[in-house]
Amino acid sequence: MGKKLYGGNHAGAGHLHPANNTALGFRVWHNRINGISWTILIRLTTGYWNTVNGTVAFENATTAAGNTAIGVSSFRTNVTGFENVGVGINTGYHVTSGANTYIGSFAGEGAAGFSTGGSNTATGYFALSDIRSGFSNTAVGRMP
Repeated sequence: MGKKLYGGNHAGAGHLHPANNTALGFRVWHNRINGISWTILIRLTTGYWNTVNGTVAFENATTAAGNTAIGVSSFRTNVTGFENVGVGINTGYHVTSGANTYIGSFAGEGAAGFSTGGSNTATGYFALSDIRSGFSNTAVGRMP
């Protein structure tokens, strides 16, 4: 199965497949109960080398690999992303691609259904928060 590290209340309950991942938080890798989910990495099937800490961070990931997400809802809708880094609330929330680095609350948050661009870097509160299909962008500073 590989190496795993769980931490938090109900951590690891119902988790079977992914290897070499680290997750900290309430009900990490915990199966859904009555359709309610305040968990992280619960859908991960074959993903690996992910480090996640934050409620619903990478919640929809299935085969994501090599990602680091620290913060509530960081990369929440990303399913197959690779090598993303998000530190802060909602960093990369709607981003579905890989090789992005977002540091600062709401940095690289994106737009639902439109944030497909990759290899972007943003540092600062709301920096590059409306990213959509752009590639190789760099933004530094706080958006007004």
